[in-house]
Amino acid sequence: MNSIIFNVLVKLDDITGILRLTNKGTQYFLGLSGSEKQEFSFYLINELTIMIPIEEGRLFSNEHGQLDPTDMTKILISIFISGTKDSDKMTTSEVKTNLDQLIKNKEYTGISMGHSTQDLDETYGFYGFSLSSNNFIIIPHIFNIINDYLGAKRRFYKWVSKYGRVATSLVLLSIILINTLKMLKSRIGGFEHFNAPLSDKSLKIIVAADAENG
Repeated sequence: MNSIIFNVLVKLDDITGILRLTNKGTQYFLGLSGSEKQEFSFYLINELTIMIPIEEGRLFSNEHGQLDPTDMTKILISIFISGTKDSDKMTTSEVKTNLDQLIKNKEYTGISMGHSTQDLDETYGFYGFSLSSNNFIIIPHIFNIINDYLGAKRRFYKWVSKYGRVATSLVLLSIILINTLKMLKSRIGGFEHFNAPLSDKSLKIIVAADAENG
């Protein structure tokens, strides 16, 4: 069987995560047009960049929202934190902690005053995960298992090429919690990041590979 080696450039200290809007914020967000949602995300990222604080360009969002499966009255927003090589700057872990605490203590921080940040849910905070260097070497093996099974179905390769960072993050996390991998094909709330063209049989192969590695 022929294999394709996936060379996905991912920084191990990057963090992928989500925050949640309040009921009021959710209703406001759902009433926005596509361009207005982009503007909302623009203000959100810029306000958080200043409040954390973090350098411009290290914080970004896909500008989309999804209903929280645990509370369908609220919207989840994806946030990505890029790492830095500058030792004088905050690590992604520190940024994650700062962001979480800023939101959870919204009443006493600038979060409650921002144009967009005022709509963040202080009961949720920020949930994020980073990559584990111990599992990084498993990525090519996992991707090639998928590719061998899918054969001529190149939509998976195209998806990985476009969303390599998110794909790699979730594959790595799935080694610890295999149910997370199902997010890759669930298209949660319309997120293209979570719309990998994986078949149920492919998932079974990955589960088996995970059990073998365990």
